[in-house]
Order: sequence, then C-alpha cells, then structure tokens
Amino acid sequence: MVPALSAVWRARVALWRRWPAVRALDAVAAALSLAPALSVTAVEHTGGPRAVLLWLLSIPLAVLVVHHLTLRLTRHGPGRLKWTLSALAAVCYLPVLVVGPSWAASAGLLAACALSALPWRRSVPVVLSIVALDLALSTVVFQQSPTVTAYGTLQVLLTSAVLAALAWTVSITIELNQLRAELVSTAVLRERLRMSRDLHDLLGRGLAAIVLKTELARRYHERGYDAETVDELDQIATVAVQCGDDLRALVTGYRNLSLESEIDVGLELLEEAGIDCHVRVDAHAVPDHVRDTLAWVVREGVTNVLKHSQATTCRLTAEHVGSRVVVTVHNDGVTALDDIPADGAASPANGGPGPRTGNGLRGLHERVAASGGEVSTTTGPDGTWTLMVSMPVTDDPALTEEVSA
Repeated sequence: MVPALSAVWRARVALWRRWPAVRALDAVAAALSLAPALSVTAVEHTGGPRAVLLWLLSIPLAVLVVHHLTLRLTRHGPGRLKWTLSALAAVCYLPVLVVGPSWAASAGLLAACALSALPWRRSVPVVLSIVALDLALSTVVFQQSPTVTAYGTLQVLLTSAVLAALAWTVSITIELNQLRAELVSTAVLRERLRMSRDLHDLLGRGLAAIVLKTELARRYHERGYDAETVDELDQIATVAVQCGDDLRALVTGYRNLSLESEIDVGLELLEEAGIDCHVRVDAHAVPDHVRDTLAWVVREGVTNVLKHSQATTCRLTAEHVGSRVVVTVHNDGVTALDDIPADGAASPANGGPGPRTGNGLRGLHERVAASGGEVSTTTGPDGTWTLMVSMPVTDDPALTEEVSA
C-alpha cells in the first residue's frame, strides 16, 4: 500500500509543479479542510489542548481531500482507494462523536472526494449514504431542529457539488491541454513524413534525369559529338537548377505541380531514353482540386520507368470513368520497381516474388489515399508493369485527344 501511495504522490507532485490549476485546486481544498476546525472553535468555543488537537486533525483531513480530488490525474488507478476513503471517513466522523455536530461540515468534503475519485455508478450511492448518515446524526443523535438539519444537508450537497465540479473542471482543462500537445506532436510528425515523402518525389526524377543525361553526354563525347555533349551538359545544369527550385519551394511550403508540365517533361525524358511513349489524356476530365495529386502520379510513374525498367514502350493515360479519373502508367520493361502493394495487386501474375517495397510508391499511396483515391500496381507475366490511380471527381463531359511519340 505504501509504495502505491508513494507513486501516486510523486505523480501528484509532478502535476502540482506543472499545472497552476492543480495548485489552485489544492489551495481551495486545503482552505475548506480548515472549515470544520474553525466551525468548532467558533461555535463551540473550544480552546486549549482540545482545540490544538482539532487543528492538528485538519492536516490529515486536508492531505486526504487533496489526494482524492486529483487522484484521476495521476493515471495510477484507484489502488487502495477503499482504504484511503475509509481513513477520510474516519477523520470526518469520529471527531463528531467528541466535539459535536459542528465538525459535521467535513461530510461535504468526503462526498466531494467520493464524486471525484469513484466512478459515477459507485459515487452516487456513496454520496446518498453520506447525506443519509448526516441526516441521522443531526436528527437522532443531536436532535437538531428541522431548519438546522436542512441547512446542514444543503451545506453538504453544495460543498460536495462545487468542489467536485471544480476538480472535474481542472481535470478536463489538463486533459485538453495534454490532448492539444499530443495533436501538435502528431502534426509535427505528419509534417516530417510529408517532407520526407515530398523530398523523395521531388529529387527522385531529377536525379534519374541527371544520370540519364550524364550517360548520354559521355557517349556523345566518346563519339566526338561536341555540340550534342555541350547540349546535354546544359540540360543537366537545367535539371539541377530545377531540382534546387523545387527543393526551395518544398521548404517554403508553396509548391504546386502542373499536370500538363509533368506530362510534357515526362514525355521528353522518356523519348531521350529511347522509350516509345504514347499519351492519351481526357483534356477536361481532371478538375483543379486533383491536378496536383495526379501530377505526382505522373512524376512517380515516369521516374520508376526511367530508374527501374528496361522498357521500350510506355503508355500514359488519364481517363474520365464515371465519377472518377483513372490515371495509368504502363510499360513493357522487365522491372524491379520501387513498389508497394497498395491494394494487394502488386504481386506478379505468375506467382513469383513481388517487387521490393520502397519509398516512392509508398509516399504516392499515402498522398492519393489522403484525397480519397486508390492506388494499384500489377506486374504481368510478360514483364509488363502497370501503375493505376483512381481519384473521385464530379462527372463532367470530357474531350479525349491522342498524343503519340
């Protein structure tokens, strides 16, 4: 029992140091715990050693009241609660038999502690029992008048209700502050995840393009094509500058991709890699609120084709199907893609081992899921690989146009 109470009080001290509301509640509870002794000395005119004993008895009364009012905030459970409440009941009622009904004002403190420390279904019967016991002492033992009895009962009810409500308010305030701190921590964590995901998405294709153009520049140089070599080096510089611009935009939080731009740039990169590319886009199918997400789909799909396949053809489509826009990136290369099984369809059709799990499509899956969309990937038995993203949109007529490289 002693170690359990010691742990509870260590938690209480931590609350007391951290939260001013707990200190205020403790001050109110300690002040009210002096009321019985003050009532006895003022009404009964008790003095001498008897009065000193009563004031000393107010110390354990205050300690027990403070302990029970904030017991739930310690998060150590109600261990040994029946013993501590029994001790509080003894401090509240045993002096009544010696000094008279003036000490009965402590019954309101006992009721408040029962309301604060016990569950609702258990606290109500305890409070009713305290009120009944107070009525019995007043009418049967001390034979007080109905007016005095009614006043004493009202005092018990008001004291318990006000003090328990104050303890409940302090508890709710602390829990709300703790919840707000947890929400801030969660927001910070989500922002870190978003930054890491966006950083991967932004730099992944740029680095793949730099590698591709560096290889082209090396081959041009070996064959003595100086003009083409210089042109490729200029394009490498341009891609590096664009990566820097994207990175700065990411840091400042004002980055918006253009779906049309991503399609054009992706088409150019695939052509330079010697990949025959076909693009089929419903020009009016993509509303503004999903264009940014679908631009990331195009970027990640093209990046994976460049980095992880030996494709000779690639097909990119964006179609309006019912109330959804479906974007598909399909290539015929033998892949080892940076894949994530978004919906269970990411395993090869021939039952072999699936592609390895990586960050690119995982981040894409998170981004699309946040907008209510779905991501699926499929590896065909002939070495084809398909990335399909479906986004919910409103149903608008679309005009489809075919673009072939």
